Amino acid sequence: MNRRDTLLSLLTLSSIAIPLPSFAQESGRIRKIGYLTLEHHELGKGSPKNLSNALKKIGYEEGRNLIIESRWADRSLESLPALAAELVDRKVELIAAFSNAEAIAVRDVTRTIPIVLIWGGSPVEEGLVTSLTHPGGNITGTTYFEPMMLTRSFQFLREAKPSALRIAVVGDHTSNYYREGMEAIAKSAPSLGVRLNYFDVTDTDQVPSMLRKVASSRPDGLFFLQGPPFYHRVSEIASFALEHKLPSIGSTSFWTARGGLLAYHSNPQETIARCASFIDRILRGARPADLPIEMPKRYELTINAKTAKALDLKIPQSLLIQATQVMQ
Repeated sequence: MNRRDTLLSLLTLSSIAIPLPSFAQESGRIRKIGYLTLEHHELGKGSPKNLSNALKKIGYEEGRNLIIESRWADRSLESLPALAAELVDRKVELIAAFSNAEAIAVRDVTRTIPIVLIWGGSPVEEGLVTSLTHPGGNITGTTYFEPMMLTRSFQFLREAKPSALRIAVVGDHTSNYYREGMEAIAKSAPSLGVRLNYFDVTDTDQVPSMLRKVASSRPDGLFFLQGPPFYHRVSEIASFALEHKLPSIGSTSFWTARGGLLAYHSNPQETIARCASFIDRILRGARPADLPIEMPKRYELTINAKTAKALDLKIPQSLLIQATQVMQ
């Protein structure tokens, strides 16, 4: 091989090589991050293991050059402040916050440690960041929500059961993302010829009485917007929908996993991978204030075929071909 061919080969190899994070060049350095979630430690989605796996793919491996200090609130909002303070005391370099509630708890105890938001909802309206493009503080990450997502969800529900004209909408009206979504849904409802009945919950203890009110209203379908008051009530609400023969749609894949009919949501694996990228950039010196909040690149439709059968509902082919997953 002559000198020219050798140079071309080297250039070709360099163009396809995957650059290693700069920390990999720092022999023996161990990075320590925190992970805070409202969910129970037994739930796969809430487990830091998913984040650990995503970080491993880009060079951060627990037990070698990474320590993850994990804290689970086991669905207790009241536990978050103390757990957030505990992570700060552990001198972590950044904290991955599962959702808005966790990010708020961490922000309230530190304005310097970077926070990576995993499942954010309306972070600007919730006061977490100044804007999506210029967060401006110590918080960045991803958001799974945009109003048109909920409008599309509503259309899927109507497509699953065209005769569903009275829809019960269940959510937490104190949430900005819920209010934004309701505005979007309300605009599309008249064109679909449906009536919406709102059932708001701000505390988990209100769920049983709320469900009784839903049952009394005799709706044709249920639209569920998951939020903090519902963290340990999802299975209960899904069972209620099934018992009352209500086709339903939720805003996370957890809804169909617990027996809901449909869910329209961002891709969990893609979201975690993007958050791992945020963590990598911050550990390499980037400031959260300079890293724009990222929206989902795509949304996915999940269908629970077992629930459809229990509801004596035949899912139209038009929905099946759009589904990312059909759970049997």
